[in-house]
Amino acid sequence: MFIGQIIIGFLLSGLYVPKRIESDIDVINEMQDKYEYRNHLFNFITIIVLIIYLYALNYYWNIYLLVSGLILIISKIPDLIFQIKAGKKINVRDLPKNPINYFCVFLDWAVIPLIWYSFYIMKN
Repeated sequence: MFIGQIIIGFLLSGLYVPKRIESDIDVINEMQDKYEYRNHLFNFITIIVLIIYLYALNYYWNIYLLVSGLILIISKIPDLIFQIKAGKKINVRDLPKNPINYFCVFLDWAVIPLIWYSFYIMKN
């Protein structure tokens, strides 16, 4: 389930790119063009991998595990955005204490019964 969080982390880090520096030097402009191309390619590959991951959750297991995977991915997005904007690895003390983060932590814990139920359904 945490593979989805890693994939969405790759996608979000690719969406937040540094601003382009306007320069008269051709080498810098070429490097920025190459970086932008690789960033777009990496984002495209990450989206394909995310779609394959979600399809595999539904195909090999069931829709309940797919929903729980989506909930875990969605609940990780605010933390990842804060981590990217801060520019460093965050810990519990650095996280903002707002209702969105409390709700995301609640979603992380609330998905556990859904995962359990999806495995229970598969057994029967």
